[in-house]
Order: sequence, then C-alpha cells, then structure tokens
Amino acid sequence: MALPEDIARTYSIADHAFAKIKANELAAFPPNYEIWFAYAAGFNPALNKRINAVLRDGRHLTQEEIEAIREEFFGAGSFEERVDEVGGKLSGKVSELMQLINHAAGQTSGYSDELRGASKNLATNVDQDSLKAIVSNLIQKTDDVEKSNRAMSSKLVESEQEIASLKQALESVRYEAMTDQLTGIGNRKRFDRAIDEVMVAAGATGKPFSLLVCDIDHFKKFNDTHGHQTGDQVLRLVGTTIKNTVGATGIACRYGGEEFCVILPETGVSAAQALADDIRQAVMGKELVKRSTGETLGRVTISIGVAEQTKSDDVQSLIERADKCLYAAKDAGRNRVMTERDMQAAPKESAA
Repeated sequence: MALPEDIARTYSIADHAFAKIKANELAAFPPNYEIWFAYAAGFNPALNKRINAVLRDGRHLTQEEIEAIREEFFGAGSFEERVDEVGGKLSGKVSELMQLINHAAGQTSGYSDELRGASKNLATNVDQDSLKAIVSNLIQKTDDVEKSNRAMSSKLVESEQEIASLKQALESVRYEAMTDQLTGIGNRKRFDRAIDEVMVAAGATGKPFSLLVCDIDHFKKFNDTHGHQTGDQVLRLVGTTIKNTVGATGIACRYGGEEFCVILPETGVSAAQALADDIRQAVMGKELVKRSTGETLGRVTISIGVAEQTKSDDVQSLIERADKCLYAAKDAGRNRVMTERDMQAAPKESAA
C-alpha cells in the first residue's frame, strides 16, 4: 500500500535522524536512533517538545539525557506495562470485592443458624430467664450483623468508586494506544481493528461498507521545502479536517506517513464518493499559515480512492482496490476522488 513517496519520506526521516545523532555527538546505537527517528518523524509531539526545550538552549543532548528521555517515552510507561499495572489493580479490587461478598454470605448463614437455634430453644424453654437469654443473644447477633453490613456497605461504595476510576484509567490507556499522537485521530492499530470488526458486521448483516484511502498531494516536496515541523502541521490539519468532516458517519485513521483511511459502515459507493468529495473540498478550503513566521503557505490538496466492499472481498483485497483508485486519482492529476467506475473515464495527466 506504500506509495513511492512514503518510502522516500522514510529515507528523509532516517537521514534527518542520523544527522541529529551526529550533531549531538552521540553513538549511533539502535536506542539512540529510535529516539531521533521518532523525533524526525514527529510521531510524538510530547517527545519533540521535550527535546526542543534542550536544543533551544543552544546545547547538545548528552547520552545521560537521551537515556532519561528514552526511559520517559519508551521505557516503563509503555502501553503493555501500563495495561498490566491498571489491569492488575482492577483484578485485585475485584478479588477484594469477592472476599467481602463471601464474608457477608458466611455471616448471613451464621445468623440463620442462630435464628433456627433460637426457634428450637423457644419451643422447649419457656421460663422467663431462658427467654431473656435467647432474646439478649439474638439482639447481640443482630447488632453484630448490622455493624458488619454498615462496614461492608461503606467498603462497597469505596470499591465501586475505585473500580470506576481504574476502568477510566484503563480506557484512557486503550484510547492512547489506538490514537495517532501527531494528528489525534485513530492510528494504524485502530484501523486494523476497526476494519476487521466492520467486515465481520457486514458479513452478519449483508450490508456492505466502503473504504476511503486519502493521500496528501506533493507532501514530500512540501515537507522538504518548508521543514518537518510545518509538514507535521499539514498532517494535523488534514487529519483534523477529515475527522470533523466524517463525524459519526465513519472511522477516520492515519494509515501511515501522509496517508489516511476512512471506514464507512453500511455505506454504498455513491454516498462514500460524495463524502470523499466533501473531505477533499474541506481540506482544499483550509489556508495554511506557518506558525513560527505567520507566512501564508497556500492550500493543501488531497487525492482519494473509494472502494465498496463486495462479498468476495477480504480486508486486504478491499484495501488494494481502494488503493488502485487512489493511484488513478494521482495519475489523473491529483486533487480528486476516484472510484473503480470512474477509472476508465479519468483524464490522464502527469502526476509529477
């Protein structure tokens, strides 16, 4: 699915990363390269902000600082470890609740035994002293059960609040894992999971869905001319515009590089094509201004391929069909939407 421009962009990022390693006089170890590649690609705005704060002071990052940054962004805070941590706490809290419930069940059973014993004693012992002893014992046992129930009720409320907080934390971690940090929309992992789910749903309902594959026109040239930070600004603008235009109609994700995908459940090709053109026009309608200087850089355009899922499609074949339509849109002059039925009639222009 990668366009030649995608491959060329990774080479450019790699060159930029290696240049930063050399400029900071660091060894080109894989961990160092990982950090600088992420920095050059702009995958993690928080990482870039952290590094830029040092670079703005006019000094180099030391190996110790790099290792601290790696620990902060790639170490103990990894997604898997955070899921394990929150999941472990949640599991522990559920176990604690089960113990409370089992304890309450034991107390209830014991209290029932006391009531049955009292009933038998009342049937055979009717003198005043015996009656007082039985009633006194029942009052004491009832008081004990009430105290225990009040304590358990308080503990249940506390546990409920803690579980709600842990569930929210787990949801936050999951959301972060499915979100592209640069653009704020779904990432590749989100796309892979969503398209599998929508494909299964389409098979169950018999209602097809459509896929849009969007690519920013001439992005590499723009990125090389204005720099990676401005290129990142373009990616954020396009991602936000796609997401806002699609709304609740579909699932917008960054597929990789300057390529975005939109999954449109229960949507035929005609409606998908119309929405794709809305996206194209919305992106084209945004004027890009360089934040650092206020310079107007013009407008960005995108090309979009549209394919509707068929009964014979699997995920890969649907992506390939939408991708062919994207290539056709590029070949036909860019800044346009193409479906398979449009491909034969598309005018041929230079895609350079």
